Amino acid sequence: VRMKLKQVKRYVQNRIEGIEGAISVHQSVIDFDNPCEEELKYRQGAIEELMVDLDVYRYYLTCLNTKGEQ
Repeated sequence: VRMKLKQVKRYVQNRIEGIEGAISVHQSVIDFDNPCEEELKYRQGAIEELMVDLDVYRYYLTCLNTKGEQ
């Protein structure tokens, strides 16, 4: 299925927002729920993995925006 550039940008932006939301949830648990050591490690690891995904999607969106300007 071939998507238009505008649709791809919207998809990528939605993914970015979803990842940011997931990071926020994990960070909230760390900040406010005083998790046990095991859960703290799990949530910190999840945040690290999500940050990698977030960087990739942000880079991809930058590339799409650059392509759209051409």
